[in-house]
Amino acid sequence: MEKGQVKQICQKIVRFIVYSCEGEQYPVLMESFRDAKTRKEWLDAIHLFIDYGMSQKRGDARLPITQQEWDDVWRFVHQANIVDVRDLHIAMIKVIANLELEKIYELEQYVSDILLELEAEEGR
Repeated sequence: MEKGQVKQICQKIVRFIVYSCEGEQYPVLMESFRDAKTRKEWLDAIHLFIDYGMSQKRGDARLPITQQEWDDVWRFVHQANIVDVRDLHIAMIKVIANLELEKIYELEQYVSDILLELEAEEGR
């Protein structure tokens, strides 16, 4: 599997992580993900994030990747050149940071809308 295809799959995983994982465990899991030094540590950190996200989802929430896609990521991480694996790791960290920033902007907009609505009601 090509690096670009694996990167696309990892972006789906990252989006799931950012939008499904919250709470006290999130910073701890993020630290172990960022600090992973080996291929195994990195895959273990992703697995922990996925398990944590699934435990917080309600109903029939699912990870937005197939088993085959996960197998492709696993195989890439185990077989690819270590430089390519590190590049993928860094790319995932950057995407997480961007998505977290996006979440903050969305929350700010939501709060601003509520405040504007309250001000409008007070002015009536």
